[in-house]
Amino acid sequence: MILNGLVEQNNDAVDVSDTWTDQDQLDLAAFSWQYAASAFPEDGKIAK
Repeated sequence: MILNGLVEQNNDAVDVSDTWTDQDQLDLAAFSWQYAASAFPEDGKIAK
């Protein structure tokens, strides 16, 4: 019953496209740099 209810839900609210917008790519790059800077603070001189 529970699974049937999940299948019947409206899935139009979720974008399932496989394309990345330019903004998506910029957000990922910014997050990656921020994470790398926090994970490896001793290498901060290299990133600058």
